[in-house]
Amino acid sequence: MMTLGTGIGLAAVVDGRLLHSSHGQATIGGHLTVVVGGRPYTCGNRGCAEAEASTSVLPELARSDLRFSTSALSSFEAIDYSKVFLLAGTDPLCRDLRDRALAVWSALAVSLVHAYDPEILIVGEGHRGCGRRPFRSVGRLSRTLRMDTVGECATSP
Repeated sequence: MMTLGTGIGLAAVVDGRLLHSSHGQATIGGHLTVVVGGRPYTCGNRGCAEAEASTSVLPELARSDLRFSTSALSSFEAIDYSKVFLLAGTDPLCRDLRDRALAVWSALAVSLVHAYDPEILIVGEGHRGCGRRPFRSVGRLSRTLRMDTVGECATSP
């Protein structure tokens, strides 16, 4: 299960049991690299999924873009993905933030499928107000990016 929210969480069930590791890092998927040489993050990594597309970094991503002052996002005190997805049809900055998040989430989903070879990848709804679009898009994009040698893996919101 991959949850998209303030951070990006992960849980894995293997043979009916929750996966644990020696140091508690087995399911820390949000810190897997999805953009080589990407943004630094508090985990010490660069380009991890949380640094590139979690809700916690979204305000900084939006405000650091030169288009922010002309974006509808500039009128909101709090910036989250529900606003980005809502405005993506008319606001170029929101469209680009949405598309980038979908690409990052999909890259992470593909890495998880490659690493765990699951029967199903459940994407949890942490982004209230986005509707089903992020989850359908992550499922579709991850299927197109995945290696052909990996068996079928359903994606479920």
